[in-house]
Amino acid sequence: MSVKKYTSGVHNVTASSSASQQQIQDSSRETGSLDELRIVSLNPKYSDEEQKSISRIFENQIDNLFASSCFEKARALINTMIESFPGIWRPIEEREDCTVRAFWDEGDYLAYQLAYRTSAKPVVWGLPSLSRLFYLQGATFARELRYGLAYTSLQNAVEYEPDHPGPWVARGRLLISEKHYEEALVALQTATTVRSWTPPAVIADCMYDKGIALGSLRRLPEAREAFARTLELDPDHKAAKRNLSRVDYDLWQLRKREGAAPSRSYLM
Repeated sequence: MSVKKYTSGVHNVTASSSASQQQIQDSSRETGSLDELRIVSLNPKYSDEEQKSISRIFENQIDNLFASSCFEKARALINTMIESFPGIWRPIEEREDCTVRAFWDEGDYLAYQLAYRTSAKPVVWGLPSLSRLFYLQGATFARELRYGLAYTSLQNAVEYEPDHPGPWVARGRLLISEKHYEEALVALQTATTVRSWTPPAVIADCMYDKGIALGSLRRLPEAREAFARTLELDPDHKAAKRNLSRVDYDLWQLRKREGAAPSRSYLM
């Protein structure tokens, strides 16, 4: 089996599973409209409404800059957001009437709400997330193939929020791109276990990337398990379907060379 046969998409550290949007839609029915969410500013310079507006504008601009491959401009915008924060940032703040948590996105927020329905105090969404800003900064470097700087940004993200799977997934993908497969598996395993309420779509991405690393190490049965698990979590994951077929073919070829009869599953 050749590494080149596998499609990993490792340069895109912001990639997410095709199940993510469906998960958000399904969960929204149980938790209410995302447009009606209470947003709390974690930046003392801005009111809650001001921070909500700033974040919306920022997200639209970042999406457009990434889509246009304007990574230097995107990084300048991200750096401005990071530098605008004047105080000490924490991903969780306990307040008298609520717990404020800096979620990265809707999937993050809804997964937490569904996992902790019976919390003593309401949990509200705090903005901005400095860990996510450093993650996005790392994404700009990764897309420019400046991996050393990308690792530094991701390490900053981990230092701000050690239990978020996002930087660990991104680190795993960068390590795969540099063919450090064993180290990538460690990072991806951390991503799947670092918190108990990680959204299934994120776990699906981790399992897919683990399949890429395991296949590249020729640990074919384990790679097959990883791709199969991806499809359990995200049945529409086209790349996982494609790579599962490829690893099945490679296993069949190995069995043929060993003189054993191929399993039916390898012929499907």
